[in-house]
Amino acid sequence: MVYVGKIEYGGQIYEGEHQAIVDADVWQRVQDRLRYNGRTGGRQVRNKYGAVLKGILRCASCDAGMVHTYTQKTPNKLYRYYVCVNAHQRGYNQCPTRSVSAPAIEQAVIGQIRNIASNPGVVDRVVESLGEQRVADIESLEREKRLIERELERLSQELAGLVRTGGKLAVDRMAEVQERASALERKLREVRDQLAEWEGQTVDVADVRKTLREFDRIWAEMTPREQEKFVKTLVEQVTYDGRSGEVTVGFRTAAIKQLCAEVRNQ
Repeated sequence: MVYVGKIEYGGQIYEGEHQAIVDADVWQRVQDRLRYNGRTGGRQVRNKYGAVLKGILRCASCDAGMVHTYTQKTPNKLYRYYVCVNAHQRGYNQCPTRSVSAPAIEQAVIGQIRNIASNPGVVDRVVESLGEQRVADIESLEREKRLIERELERLSQELAGLVRTGGKLAVDRMAEVQERASALERKLREVRDQLAEWEGQTVDVADVRKTLREFDRIWAEMTPREQEKFVKTLVEQVTYDGRSGEVTVGFRTAAIKQLCAEVRNQ
């Protein structure tokens, strides 16, 4: 049997034809099982409103992520906020934190970055520590990339074995393997994107230094996407505790954390 249509390889889609490795009936049964299980393949959601804490804000009450959302009560008024994933999925009574105003918590984080920027004596040291962290991040991503590629190769070999085995149990397991491989492919694309971003940031050090030294003026001129990218250059994670109102900013390096402590104590 020859399959004619689109195939995916290396994150790219190609037109073409190739010899099918899975019988059409088996293939269809696997797809039916995946649909039955409600697995959608994890569509990516764009950061349409430029939330600067998207992907790095966590709920301290539940140790869960907080996702950006909004309500629009009038055509010209948009209310943005972050909501705990646990509260969103299980109900607001399941989380003491529930949600927080997006502009309020974003300004709290920006205020801590502004504290660094207001002290010229620490700006160069912040930039130096970021350069060191950049190297460490690239090495970590490279290791993760190799692990994912090895696991995908193992799953490919397992899938080939299941095709030869056949039977209902094999079909069930093929659905699980395919789902796992799809998740790993998405993760691999994310890792590759992160690597490309880090490796392509040849002028970031100069940009960070300039932005910190002229923070208020340059921040006001940035697009929401540029603001998000800049915050994530400095900040690894932010946690919010709705019970106490405490916002904790986890900077990317221990050196920056120490510098922030120095700024607060001056």
